[in-house]
Order: sequence, then C-alpha cells, then structure tokens
Amino acid sequence: MIEALRVTLIGMGLVFAAMALVLGAILLLTRIRQREPASDAVPQPQAASEPAPTDEHTLKVRAAVIAAAIARARRQAPSMPIAPPIASNTVSPWMAYHRSRQLGSKP
Repeated sequence: MIEALRVTLIGMGLVFAAMALVLGAILLLTRIRQREPASDAVPQPQAASEPAPTDEHTLKVRAAVIAAAIARARRQAPSMPIAPPIASNTVSPWMAYHRSRQLGSKP
C-alpha cells in the first residue's frame, strides 16, 4: 500500500512539474515577444478628419450595393446537396451493433 502511494505521489509530482515547466516557458516566450519592437505591425488607419456623409441618398446607394453583393454571392455559391431525411423507424448499423451488444451482455 505504501509503495502504491509513493508511486502515485511521484507520478503526480512529475505531472505538475511538467505543467509548471510548460507554464514557465509560455510566460517567458510571452515576455520576450512583448519586448520586441513591432516592426512588422500593420499600421492603423488614421481617423478621418471629417465624418463620412450620411445623407439619405448615400445610405440608399450603400444599401443597394450591399443587396447586389449578397445576391451575387448567393448566385455564385455552389449549391450544397441536401441529404434526404432519415426515417425515424430505421436504425443505423452503428446503433444496431450496440443494441445487439447490449442485448447479448449479462447485467
């Protein structure tokens, strides 16, 4: 009994030590990554000095463009074949196998 407890404690200790090692590596890499200059970062767009016009005509044109883009995307999208519905009284081979195993097993 004592031997089993010792093996369990050693095993759990190794597992937690490995987890701590991985956590330490992740934290170290995160800190190293944060210290590097962001040379290849994508520049953020500058805020416009004046807001875009939102008159009624512009909004209607935007809505028409969006509607046309959606209609075009729906037309170009390949139609997905729809599987026929499975009748509720049919049993899949997977289900039949497991049901036969359950019937054959002894409680």
